[in-house]
Amino acid sequence: MSVTSPEHVDALDAVRAALLADAERDAARLLALADAEVEAVRRRTSEECDRVRREARARGEADAQETLAAERARARRRSRSIVLRARGEVYEELRRRVREAAVALRETADYPALHARLVEEARAAVGADARLSETPDGVVAEAHGLRAVLSLTAVAEDVLDRMGPDPERLWSP
Repeated sequence: MSVTSPEHVDALDAVRAALLADAERDAARLLALADAEVEAVRRRTSEECDRVRREARARGEADAQETLAAERARARRRSRSIVLRARGEVYEELRRRVREAAVALRETADYPALHARLVEEARAAVGADARLSETPDGVVAEAHGLRAVLSLTAVAEDVLDRMGPDPERLWSP
């Protein structure tokens, strides 16, 4: 057993108090360092989150613009296709009606004069001594190995063909 004197107890209390004060200072310093590290990590994390959000937003906007441009291009192509198809149908309907109108001229009072003009043009093409035969809306002339087919339908289609491959002027102001 050991006997401790009051002076020893007072001396030990002073050492204990000094050790406790040192431990509290070390703990406070470590807590301050940990708090500072936590704050630095929180700040870096917040900055990184902001950067990631900005980049994601920029990528999203760029992707949206790219998608929008592609969709607009598809819509323009579809629209152009629809317009071209409609124009083609209108043009074919025009050709059909022109052929019908040309054939219908045979029933008009002007047909004898038109027929005479077709005969004249046919003879001019192959020769005055051409053999002529009739077609439903014109004549065929043959002479010297040459053959000319002149019909109102052919003349009407020739006029349409001379308009060129793009009859744009039919529906342009």
